[in-house]
Amino acid sequence: MDQISGKAADRVIEPRMAAPRQHRTPSPLEAAGARRQAVRVLGTLWILGGLLGALFLALPHPDEADELAMLGLISVALLGGVLFLLIGERLPRFLIHAAVAVGTAVLALSIFVSGDVTTSTVLLFVWPVVFSAYFFRRRELAFQLAVVGATYGAVLIAHPQRGSEGIVSPWLTGIAGLTVAAALMAHLTRQPREAEGARQHLAELVEASSEPIIGTSTTGVIESWNRGAEGLLGYSRADAVSRPLAWLEPTDRGGELDEIYKALRGGVEFEDHETAWLGSRNQVLDVSLTLSPMVNAEGS
Repeated sequence: MDQISGKAADRVIEPRMAAPRQHRTPSPLEAAGARRQAVRVLGTLWILGGLLGALFLALPHPDEADELAMLGLISVALLGGVLFLLIGERLPRFLIHAAVAVGTAVLALSIFVSGDVTTSTVLLFVWPVVFSAYFFRRRELAFQLAVVGATYGAVLIAHPQRGSEGIVSPWLTGIAGLTVAAALMAHLTRQPREAEGARQHLAELVEASSEPIIGTSTTGVIESWNRGAEGLLGYSRADAVSRPLAWLEPTDRGGELDEIYKALRGGVEFEDHETAWLGSRNQVLDVSLTLSPMVNAEGS
């Protein structure tokens, strides 16, 4: 991708002072596309939970299992998952947190009515924990871990199977394992998320700049077009993106950009290259271009 900035000699830029913004840690759900992804994943997890409950009833299971209660929980999981997939994106963000906590409670109730409270049942809580570690901030993840700890502890205390057995050891072992898994997931996803946040922040700075900045492919096809370019040349982003940059060349300068792009692909940079472009009203603008090839992580 190549980056081009240009300016007309008679263009006056008036400084504007931005209002100070308070720093806060952004939620991963605020990243582009993250909310939709979270809704789809969470709705799918609810549906899968219902299907696993149905599989539990279809296979041999403990005689102590309350099948009627299990059917009720399966219905709640399936209907809740479908409903969340349909309207989840229109719900306030706090309801996504609530849906995870409710899902944890449904899991705890399913363990209780299944009649089988073994140490391995704590693994069922790995799904809300991993989801929270990926999509939530640290304090939100801590809240969801607290919900898991409280509901799992309540199941261990209330279930007759644990009446004469210790509950502290399985509770501590299970919650410690889930906490480690959550911390590992949060650590593994933090660096890519911070890198994406930095890229998004840079893109916002470029977009808001009054200096015309245009991004193209290595063949000269326009891929990005900021407000400065709109102001200078008069074309909107919709008008410009996907067109060849040579579209802006007057007929008497045709082919100049082809030669420039040959040099750019060889790593050559251009600074203050004087040329002329056509504006939206077919006026000829004298512009000074700075052109730089941008290399990606793979070296291309």
